[in-house]
Amino acid sequence: MTLILTLGNSDQVIQVSDRRLSWDGKLIDDDSSKAGLLTCPNARLAFGFTGLARWRSFRTRDWLLDALFECGPPDYGAGEILGRLRTLASNTFMQHAVLRAAPRKDRRLSIMFSGYLDHHTPPLLGCAILTNYQNFQSGQDEAEAWDEFSWIFIDEQRPAASEPALIQRVGAWSAMTLDDEVALRDLLRDRKPAEAIIGKAVELVRQMADRPAANKAIGKQLSVLHIPRVREQEVRSRYDSNVNSDTVHLHDVVNLVDGYRLKDLQLRHVGGPGLGLRRPVAVSKVGRNQPCPCGSGKKYKHCHGRFAPPAITA
Repeated sequence: MTLILTLGNSDQVIQVSDRRLSWDGKLIDDDSSKAGLLTCPNARLAFGFTGLARWRSFRTRDWLLDALFECGPPDYGAGEILGRLRTLASNTFMQHAVLRAAPRKDRRLSIMFSGYLDHHTPPLLGCAILTNYQNFQSGQDEAEAWDEFSWIFIDEQRPAASEPALIQRVGAWSAMTLDDEVALRDLLRDRKPAEAIIGKAVELVRQMADRPAANKAIGKQLSVLHIPRVREQEVRSRYDSNVNSDTVHLHDVVNLVDGYRLKDLQLRHVGGPGLGLRRPVAVSKVGRNQPCPCGSGKKYKHCHGRFAPPAITA
């Protein structure tokens, strides 16, 4: 049970998610991605999942990337995609040959999407949670998975008397306190710069990881996605690790505008400290004329591909 935290206001949406996989309080993997970016003609949405990550040969991450790609046609609209995803998820988790053998308590899953809907002017801030166990009416997590998934939708109210300040989390949500929420809400309402909000969110999630309520399910290696409200501005990805390494992980990508999905993206750094995140040595299986997986909207050869020696692969 991980933590997916989303923050949003009139300027940006920020998703922070830890990368830990655990089982009954025992660490399985501390650096597994559960975060990605869905781009379709009328929305850019960060997504992250919590709950079931693996069961025998079933991998939720692989299934979700395939499912989002499958749910795009025929209209490729965000609302329609999410509607089809609910049906597909319900059918899969009840009928999949591998998952049918899993106990109901182990079939629990929540997926959160957050970002902006571009068919509003200005783009509308919103969040949607697909779940088969989180009861938002009672505020309790059910012990067993339901037969069907349900949606919870939260969107910006217009007109509004104050600056929108969206804070939502799924997974090990009880590790977050009211003081945490107040600190983040103040930054959002004051429209502080993205780096200030991200820095505070990363700090708080790492504090949550040490709290007894987390039950060792929240890790300290984090994925951060930053989505500006303005469509022309690029989506930024950040990898915050408490382990020294020359490897930096990017988020997964499902791009229904250009028609591709990317998984297992890694950057490796060489040389001195002046390189930074925009100078990868290698990115997995990206053609020079494909859109760059960082979400900039540029071709790979005009973005991160400018810094990548062609002989090195990841």
